[in-house]
Amino acid sequence: MRQNYYTLLGVSPKATSEEIKAAFQDQLRQATPDQSEQMQQLHTALDVLTDPEQRQSYDLEQGLVQTEPRGVSGREIIFGVLGVLVGLLVLSGVWLIAGRDSASTIPTVTEVKPYDAPDFTLNNLDGAPVSLDDFKGKVVLINFWATWCEPCKEETPDLQAVYEKLKDQGLVIVGVDLYNAERSQNVSLQEVRQFANRYGVTYPIVLDESGGVGQAYAIHPIPTSYFIDQQGKVRYLKIGQLSMSDVERVFRSLQATGS
Repeated sequence: MRQNYYTLLGVSPKATSEEIKAAFQDQLRQATPDQSEQMQQLHTALDVLTDPEQRQSYDLEQGLVQTEPRGVSGREIIFGVLGVLVGLLVLSGVWLIAGRDSASTIPTVTEVKPYDAPDFTLNNLDGAPVSLDDFKGKVVLINFWATWCEPCKEETPDLQAVYEKLKDQGLVIVGVDLYNAERSQNVSLQEVRQFANRYGVTYPIVLDESGGVGQAYAIHPIPTSYFIDQQGKVRYLKIGQLSMSDVERVFRSLQATGS
């Protein structure tokens, strides 16, 4: 079978976005530290296959769909619209009956096979060096973000709040600004400082000026966050927006296992 993003994830070309995301999480759990290139490919596959426009273009490129679809009759259109409406009604009923309960069981943070977190030393907003190794013995949350990222803006108040709550209990948060990407969009250091000030951030913010740390952690979509245990090993990963409950739940778990 020819290798493509679907075979890489082990899913059918007809897989839904949710099935693709679940397969991606399964592949991450099986990844080992020496498979950084494969992790990069997995992130790319996730990006492409969960974006409708990119997926359509990719499917066309791979010859998985016809480039010249047949004409659709008026009757097919009518029945298709009616089918969509019925489907929406059914889904609404299911959500009303069990939506909240089922949503609460969906894991928002993925546990991964433990591996040594890539060390780094980056300058903070004042130009002072900050090293990941400085925080050995503590639970560390590394949050990759940028000023133009809307989910980053939404999660930052939660990160600040949970940091204030748990910092005295041993939680460390390091916000890694993808400054290399920021500069490519003409975002200045002053604007990064303004972002931190706007949200009252007091946890360390450091600048990935070369993009090397983002590459070492295989960052594609942002925000992406890594939870590192007291021994300096990556234990959990979250692609997307974090909540206070996400952070506190993982922090408590790592505290319990690391004590």
